[in-house]
Amino acid sequence: MGPERIIRTCGRLTLCQSEQGFWWSLTSRRDQQWYWNPASRHFTAVCHFSRTESAASAGLEWTLTLEKAGDLDQQTTARDTKQMASGWRQPVG
Repeated sequence: MGPERIIRTCGRLTLCQSEQGFWWSLTSRRDQQWYWNPASRHFTAVCHFSRTESAASAGLEWTLTLEKAGDLDQQTTARDTKQMASGWRQPVG
C-alpha cells in the first residue's frame, strides 16, 4: 500500500491515507485486519481505496457509533466467523 498516514482513529477503527487514497481498517480482538468496503458496505480482507475521506466513510456511521459506545463486539459476536471472513455487512437503514 505504500507509506500511509493515519488521519483519524475511533477505537479499533483507523482511517488512513496513502498515494492510493483513503481507507478504513478494523483490527479485530484477535489482531485480524479488516477493511471497510464503502461500495458494498461491509468489511473484507481486501483493502478498498477511495478518493476522499467522505467516500471512504460512506455507510460506516453505525459501526463508528457502536465502537465509540463499546458495543461493536456485542453486535458481532453472534455472527459466524465464516461470515466475517467473507464480509461483515452493516445493517441498512
